[in-house]
Amino acid sequence: MTLQLRKIDERIIDKWLSAIGIFSKTIKRLLGESLDSIYATEDPEIGVRDYNVIIVVKKPLDDKTIEEIYDLAAKACERAKTDFAIVPKVVVKDTPEADEYVGVLERTGVKVL
Repeated sequence: MTLQLRKIDERIIDKWLSAIGIFSKTIKRLLGESLDSIYATEDPEIGVRDYNVIIVVKKPLDDKTIEEIYDLAAKACERAKTDFAIVPKVVVKDTPEADEYVGVLERTGVKVL
């Protein structure tokens, strides 16, 4: 697992937080009870294996739902008028992959939901 650290540009933090807020609300509506939690890096330029948002679900999702999540990420960035992208990674709770990503973001990011 790698964490890419870059200098945080304070000018974009407000837009990042706005985009994450919009995104997390739409994800909660989409996934409902299937959603366990959402983690985000503190800055869109910081990533864990190229992802800056980790979505933890209780059970695997179908490909159509995953595509819808990507679309919602793009729409959230458009609404927040950002120059960056939300790059989500969906992981299933209590799997080694989820434990790895969540472990890193619990130390370096924020739990959004």
